[in-house]
Amino acid sequence: MFGLLLAGLPSIKFPAFGLIVAIYALTFIASMAEAGWKFKTTLILATVLAAGSYIAFVLALKLQFPVWPSFITG
Repeated sequence: MFGLLLAGLPSIKFPAFGLIVAIYALTFIASMAEAGWKFKTTLILATVLAAGSYIAFVLALKLQFPVWPSFITG
């Protein structure tokens, strides 16, 4: 799911949603398995993970992959 959201699937015209959307989606999907799932806690966790991933992989390591959805960055 992460790879599909990150890079998309051109063969079926599924757009790339980028790193930030993929992290938020996967955090929410995984967190909903918890018995006492709370939206606010998951939103905070997703924000921390997205910010940390952006800092570590894009800014620090200079890895090049889509960060934002392709239809936003054009």
